[in-house]
Amino acid sequence: MKIKIKQPLSLNGIGKRKNQEDSIFPAINKADNNTNLFIVCDGVGGLNKGEIASNLACLEFSKNFQTTKDLKASARPLSVISEKQILQAFENTQNAFDKHIAENPETQGMATTLVAVHIHEQGLNVIHCGDSRFYHIRNDKILWQTDDHTIINELIKAGVMTEEEAKDSRRNRISRAIQGNNIKKTKADIHFITDIQKDDYLFLCSDGVSDSITDTELCEILSAEETNQEKIQTINTLCEANSADNYSAYLIQIERVENKKFEKMQKHEINTSKKGFYDNIKSKIINFVSKK
Repeated sequence: MKIKIKQPLSLNGIGKRKNQEDSIFPAINKADNNTNLFIVCDGVGGLNKGEIASNLACLEFSKNFQTTKDLKASARPLSVISEKQILQAFENTQNAFDKHIAENPETQGMATTLVAVHIHEQGLNVIHCGDSRFYHIRNDKILWQTDDHTIINELIKAGVMTEEEAKDSRRNRISRAIQGNNIKKTKADIHFITDIQKDDYLFLCSDGVSDSITDTELCEILSAEETNQEKIQTINTLCEANSADNYSAYLIQIERVENKKFEKMQKHEINTSKKGFYDNIKSKIINFVSKK
């Protein structure tokens, strides 16, 4: 399977906060239609700690997917990366936090969410930890989205709280975040997607975005008869108006999907049919000559 994407578009707004604690990979204006790793991180910790955490997570996690030593370049993995390798990438990121905190004790307490999508020859890998989200949208429907790692979500799943009650709750704290193994070991969820079609949207965002627009509004925006640039601008406008937080996102649209196995099969069928045609002609010629 070969997946080709259109030009990715991103947001990385400071919102009504004094400093920017969100980070994205690739950085603003660094992604192109050959990029196949996208990350959004939302730092926690206050002052500059959140900014350090989100930057460190983007840098360290992306290292594990790159085929170039130039860390400023877009990641271009050559082939599919296994679940074991993804888990190791996440473990390496947590180890990098331990190292940074040991060398800079004042950063102890920093943490970050992480959501990433890796596009490769067998489909998509989605990796997430915390409440930053990934959406897979087709037409005006959400095919799949990540499940927030928050205390409220856990209470809803356990039947302790309803979704209506959750709307008025102030306990929307994250239950998972990257902090370093020495502080609190955590894990990431990994989801594999193979059902990918032309014009599908992949949308990654921090909670500054998901708190500003509903899922229904997001689907309406992405299904509108507008350019992707106009769509991301609409999302940006809503975040500027509604978000009290930093807000970051990546919007990626699938341009085309080529199934290599199908193409090879078709080619084989064409070659086989040609062979059959020529064998038939050859047989007729032999029969004609023998009769003479």
